Amino acid sequence: MRDYNNMWKYTCIDHPFEPFIPTGAKTLVIGTFPTRSVNFQFPFYYSSKDNRFWPVMENVYGLRFKHHAGKSAVEERKEFLVSKQIGITDMLLKCYRLAEKSQDKHLYPILLNDIFSILDQHDSIDCLLLTSRTEVHGALGLLNMNFQSEGKTLEYPVRNRHNILEGGFRHNTRNIEILVPISPSPSAEKSADLETLIEMYKLCLIEVRK
Repeated sequence: MRDYNNMWKYTCIDHPFEPFIPTGAKTLVIGTFPTRSVNFQFPFYYSSKDNRFWPVMENVYGLRFKHHAGKSAVEERKEFLVSKQIGITDMLLKCYRLAEKSQDKHLYPILLNDIFSILDQHDSIDCLLLTSRTEVHGALGLLNMNFQSEGKTLEYPVRNRHNILEGGFRHNTRNIEILVPISPSPSAEKSADLETLIEMYKLCLIEVRK
């Protein structure tokens, strides 16, 4: 639980990155908020050396990134996302963060990303892949807040036989799928090893497209 009685311990932070959503993107990966900048290996999403997102992508698609620092690492990952029709963003655009903490539970929302606006701007997106499934602090809980702010109700995704939360909703004339595997964050290592994550994300990103 967040310690709201000690807000002086929190720092107000703007999201350091713009959403990256290529033309024709079909899947939108949505996280919560980046780790502390001191942990960045390069200035882009999931760039902590301990986060397993990019190693999972390498294994899902059978490739190896050549660059792991600086602008060249960012450009290489953007090219990858374009080639796979994947967009990437986070649920929080601004938040308070408890000093020297990176976990979702230490974030206090100030400004939410407008996922409905993104869907309006990118009508090719038909799947939201959330990388944090906690009901209050993580991307899933914040997406629910996004729904509530629009006077809508998010039907909570149901756990399928692969331990992936699966749901969906109707946006205008489109059916939007929601898939929530276990987080690639190091804090979720006890919930899923790398091999399990790879299988989960392969199901979400490849099998669902067949």
